[in-house]
Amino acid sequence: MASNPLGLFTELSREHGDLFRFDVGSVPIHVLSNPDHLKHVLATNNRNYWKGPVFERTRLLFGRGLVISEGEAWQRQRRIMAPSFQRERIAHLVSIMADEIRKRLRRFDQALDDRQPLDMQLQMMTMTLNIVIKAMFSFSIDDDEVEAVANAFNVVLGHIDLRFLTFFLPEWVPLPGRHEAHRALHTLDEVVHRVIEQRRREPGQHDDVLEALMQARDADSGEPMTNAQLRDETITTFFGGYEATANALAWTWYLLSEHRDVARKVQRECLASTPDDSTPSLASLLALDYTEQVIKESMRLYPPFWISFRTSYDEDTIGGYRIPPRAPLVLCHYLAHRHPAFWRDPEAFDPDRFSPERSEQRPRHYDAPFGAGQRMCIGKHFAVLEMKLIISMIIRRF
Repeated sequence: MASNPLGLFTELSREHGDLFRFDVGSVPIHVLSNPDHLKHVLATNNRNYWKGPVFERTRLLFGRGLVISEGEAWQRQRRIMAPSFQRERIAHLVSIMADEIRKRLRRFDQALDDRQPLDMQLQMMTMTLNIVIKAMFSFSIDDDEVEAVANAFNVVLGHIDLRFLTFFLPEWVPLPGRHEAHRALHTLDEVVHRVIEQRRREPGQHDDVLEALMQARDADSGEPMTNAQLRDETITTFFGGYEATANALAWTWYLLSEHRDVARKVQRECLASTPDDSTPSLASLLALDYTEQVIKESMRLYPPFWISFRTSYDEDTIGGYRIPPRAPLVLCHYLAHRHPAFWRDPEAFDPDRFSPERSEQRPRHYDAPFGAGQRMCIGKHFAVLEMKLIISMIIRRF
């Protein structure tokens, strides 16, 4: 399982069906790969499930941020933050994002002049992290600090991956890279707290995500977020707008390189929408319907979060099988998105399966790259807008 979990889950699913259990040491793990079963856990009976002890391993980075908070605390934070991530609210961020993309495209031009290949995974990682930092902080952070934050964030994320893989070990067990991760976390916190304190002294003078979060109020109490809450949600936003988006884009470029007819169709649509090298408008980005179909099909085949975790509170029944209390569940979105009973020709790359006509015939929960139910990713609109903008600005020129 450590060396190739996806291969193992695929093999076990083929042999044992949509729901199976195996032991990791003394811990029985339940793996689900049927879209209906995932809907049951994430939406229909979501009150019986929480993120579980695996996600607790990320508290080092996210604190009490939206990604791991539960119950009333989660509901309050979601209520406060939701308006800041509505499509209309993030429209003004397009120009900030476009400026960061142009900076990275100089590297593309240089590679073209030198006839050298580019590692698109690395380029997308760098581009999306710079974009999300600037979208959060706008002009309160310079390029040197952006680089420092990006480097620190990557170090901490690498350590979080290790903490995920070793979820069965007690917290006190010293893991490799722990000291480096804590130093990187200190760097992150220093920058985030500095910007928050600066904004407290300059209220209403910026137009970015942090300003929106600082101005947001709880509809019930009228209270704003504390500095600690702002810190945790800033880090959570960095994560949501960075690694998952970069992975989705890297796979999309891979699929476009393998399907040149689709790539040409995307390029024609993007050039028709914005024929010159100017920044696309929000309206033109929203009108890139075929490009969005390509993104959706890419995330179906290669979901950025190919698995997610839940733990049951009480006993439940899924697919006719008893799920005991406190049972760890692995929801395998990769297999659900390729389930032959739910998708015709599931291994094929076919953006037209997300056309309006065919989408209307398909229940929404079959395809859930941003999750399902009330805990669907709050940054969905931001991520799709960011991906469409990056694809448009790159494919128009290359």
